[in-house]
Amino acid sequence: MKKQKKQKNKGITLIALVITVIVLLILAGVTIAALSGSNGILNNAVESKKQTIIADVIEQARLDILSEQANKNGANLSEDELASILNKYGEVIGDGEELKENVLKTDNGGYDIPVSDIIGDMELEIGPLTPGKVSTETVKDNYLDGEKTATIPEGFRVSEKSEEEGRDLTKVDTGLVVIGPDESEFVWVPVDINRMVMCKEHYQDPDNPECNIVLAENDTKLICTKHGNSEDICGKLYATTYGESFDSTLTTQTYTQNSGLREPDFVTTYDTGSNLDIVSNIENEFKEMALSVAKYGGFYVSRYEMGLTVDSKPVSKNASVTANNVTTADAGNSSLKNWYGLYSKAKEYNTNANVSSSIKSSMIWGSQYDAMMLWMQENGIEVKNGAYGTTTKPTETAERNEDTVTGQESNDLLNNVYDIWGSHCEWTLEGYNTNNRVYRRR
Repeated sequence: MKKQKKQKNKGITLIALVITVIVLLILAGVTIAALSGSNGILNNAVESKKQTIIADVIEQARLDILSEQANKNGANLSEDELASILNKYGEVIGDGEELKENVLKTDNGGYDIPVSDIIGDMELEIGPLTPGKVSTETVKDNYLDGEKTATIPEGFRVSEKSEEEGRDLTKVDTGLVVIGPDESEFVWVPVDINRMVMCKEHYQDPDNPECNIVLAENDTKLICTKHGNSEDICGKLYATTYGESFDSTLTTQTYTQNSGLREPDFVTTYDTGSNLDIVSNIENEFKEMALSVAKYGGFYVSRYEMGLTVDSKPVSKNASVTANNVTTADAGNSSLKNWYGLYSKAKEYNTNANVSSSIKSSMIWGSQYDAMMLWMQENGIEVKNGAYGTTTKPTETAERNEDTVTGQESNDLLNNVYDIWGSHCEWTLEGYNTNNRVYRRR
């Protein structure tokens, strides 16, 4: 969410095997014809043997596939890995471009089994996803960019644009763009969880000031192994006072309830009545977000400022494109009014039709914003001392978007995220003292 340069409105930038049993009914007193006819017992016995062998091969191959996936911590198999498993039971033949389009001729009996019969109903993605291919399940690191990885959620696809105005949309380091079922666009931000999250006890242990946040109990919780396996986590924020610039060198982050910059926490002056009802689950939301980031290795940020469709659904689309029919959202929208309206609207994205329940959407956290800044800085973008209003350009070609229309300025783009340098500031879930929510700025 951004702040207009000359106005007060604020917006945001923004997550069974089926076994067929054949039963033969053999009647006593059969004739020779009954034994040898086209539907005779002998032929039925041959067919029964064939079906038994086919069923056994399918079952055993599927078990081998599942076992190999387990060995890879749930990662998808490459076509070479799948072929290696199938070759244990016969030879894959055919001219199909994809393995699943071919046939397995079994060693036992020489029977033909379509490979799709073995893997089809398992909804496997064979090999890493490629640009344009829709992910059918949310599996960690299912997209590979050399040694870099990303997790593409179910129903989303990587942009097929290897170049857009000279910018590659398929590379992790420079901003991997994924597209949702509603054509909203998001950018993958890879994160080391210990650069984004700490435990609230860390500053009380001067001999071990740095945390070591790890996944525990089968990836169901985060703990800090340096501070008594504490589960009481909070955001690691790279600023010291409200409105201060991002500072990647900061190592003195602290957390104190109702005091200074912190998250998650309530802002008691305003979090009252119906507002308190809206944010009542904020601490659990933070833990769920951090757990997801640790588990999948990053998060997605909307490529554009949050926009609203004509029926008031939140999207991440270029509002300068007339065909999108999108209005950039900010606190001045009649349907939003204030921070609480923006916060509530951002959470609606993952409830839209056709968007996977495996993701959750939210207004960006301050710790996520800072993690994004760290990632951009590591990839050559000037973010240090980037206070709002600065004349220091983050890139040589950067130009501010002086309009409130997200996507209007093609050069206000950092790692494929629009309007980070532009006319809005980014509202976050971060709190300051008892009376402020915090907006970030580059």
